[in-house]
Amino acid sequence: MRIRWLLVLLAVVFCISLFSCYSSSPLLAAQNNVDPKIAVDGKSLDMGDQLPFIYNNRVMVPIRVVSEYLGGKVSWLGLHNVVLIELNGREIELVVNSKQVTVDGVVKTIDVAPMKTTSNRIVVPLRFISEVLGFEVEWDSINHVAYVFSSGYSLQEKAAAMTKFARYLKGYQTSFPVFIGETKQDVLSVLGQPIRKELGYQAMEVWTYHNRYKDYYQVGFKGEQVALVYTNKPGEDVFGVAVGDSRSQVQNKVQTSKFSPLIYDDGYIKVYFQDNDLDDSRIYTLNGDLVFIFYIDRFEGDKVWGIKALHKDIFAEDHKLINYRMTYIRDINNFGKIEPGNKAKAEIAKSYERQIFDLTNVIRVQKGLKPLLWHDGAAKVAYAHSKDMNDRDYFNHICPSNKGPGDRAKAAGVYYIALYENIAKNYANSIEVIHGWMDSDGHRSAILARDNTHLGVGVFYSKDIYYTQLFLQTSR
Repeated sequence: MRIRWLLVLLAVVFCISLFSCYSSSPLLAAQNNVDPKIAVDGKSLDMGDQLPFIYNNRVMVPIRVVSEYLGGKVSWLGLHNVVLIELNGREIELVVNSKQVTVDGVVKTIDVAPMKTTSNRIVVPLRFISEVLGFEVEWDSINHVAYVFSSGYSLQEKAAAMTKFARYLKGYQTSFPVFIGETKQDVLSVLGQPIRKELGYQAMEVWTYHNRYKDYYQVGFKGEQVALVYTNKPGEDVFGVAVGDSRSQVQNKVQTSKFSPLIYDDGYIKVYFQDNDLDDSRIYTLNGDLVFIFYIDRFEGDKVWGIKALHKDIFAEDHKLINYRMTYIRDINNFGKIEPGNKAKAEIAKSYERQIFDLTNVIRVQKGLKPLLWHDGAAKVAYAHSKDMNDRDYFNHICPSNKGPGDRAKAAGVYYIALYENIAKNYANSIEVIHGWMDSDGHRSAILARDNTHLGVGVFYSKDIYYTQLFLQTSR
């Protein structure tokens, strides 16, 4: 006698796919000290009244739930303690308390025999089902989750499904491929090697990802853990609010007012958000230790066009991020913005230049425009202007010597037919300055000018941060 298993066997294994505690059997209960959870292809399945449990280091699951979920026929021959399963041309015969199992007429031996629980349910080892049916099983010992995957899943797809399910167990609701608190290894497993690893915002290690400017992810680490994630990829969401959704959808789905303050140092310092009503281009919200910023494009239908998630400590350490106020109940040293050394500042400035170049091209590609080419000459002119504004303490396109961007480009031998310049001061990082420029009509026009062909970016970081973009049209 045998059992039929659906060609799409993946479901079978997953059938064990719910998660939960374990059997009510007192005999088995003594061997369980964790509540295993099961996810098939990243999704859970209702296991009914017989939950998975651990026995002899094996995750045991109810065979009937698995089989019937797949549309199989399950027969119980009580006189002989035999279970027969028929599904799509395959037959499997299981005998309770026997390690000998017949699969399509071939006898196989398993290390843990099928058993009947006190609730009269027949359970079998998850790994046996997966191996018989050709599924792959991964065990997450930290979260006590058995992951079952059908054929056709790449390593990155498996890793993405596993991290997303683990995130779901923690109560985080997001489609981001990586998230706060996950590790560098998690990020590598899901997104692969980044385009760049560099020193970035608040001297964090920052990894940048994009696929020919069709999407963009920036991931910041404190030590080995993710502390900041930003994306402007359409469809990525947090709490059901996705890039591309409207301002009203944000306001309807997340809390945007009456925040509790972020409290530090045993309650002696309270950090308050600014009122969301004061900023038309950003909406802030809190969830536990996490801060979320939804960037709003006021020029195109008040839609979300970027989302940033970051740990509250990263948020509170830089007062230039937003205009919050702090209440000091007693004097506390070393609270506030982390100040990198001069060498680190120079390295961070260079990373901002590269990130701004990438973000500019991502925006252009999303708007149906051609990406720009990097121009070394324009970058040198842009950097020189940022440094000059710092050194001579002014903030203007026209320097104290009455020279403008065109004059500076010509003096450096940079050829152009048309030229645009964007400048900014004291934005916290590359993400903030890009959103600031895109929230300003004139700066936005320079970024989206159809005939531009090249871009150079120069950032100078000392006591203040100065940013300059120099756009060139070099052909008609």
